[in-house]
Amino acid sequence: MKRPSLTIPALALCFAALLAGAASAQGMGSRNIYNAAIVNQSGTGHAAAVVQAGQGNSAALGQAGARNAGAITQNGNNNAACLYQHGRDLTGSIDQYGDGATTAYIQTRSGLRPVPMAVCVAQVAGANPRDIALSQRTRPRR
Repeated sequence: MKRPSLTIPALALCFAALLAGAASAQGMGSRNIYNAAIVNQSGTGHAAAVVQAGQGNSAALGQAGARNAGAITQNGNNNAACLYQHGRDLTGSIDQYGDGATTAYIQTRSGLRPVPMAVCVAQVAGANPRDIALSQRTRPRR
């Protein structure tokens, strides 16, 4: 028997839990600066979200597999985010509110050689231009 997909409800639950935690643990304030979050998932049907408030924060979210959903939301100045996905039937978004934000978005199609997660992290760590958008199309290994 095929198990039903819980991607959308799981993502909604993840957002609710993270937003509730963000209200108490990561509210806007002088202590919420220069935080880093790196999330890696492999497999099918996963959902993950990173929510950060403050300034100078960085987030990298990597997912490999089919039917995965990922989201990064940042509120504050000088934040950097990178969403890396490899597979098929993917859903992803990055929302940034504030000045000096850097965005890197890397998505590869199924069957192609994936770009290393280090590329995503490097985009976050070293990117200066605002709104970097990458659609990675690599060739399969021979």
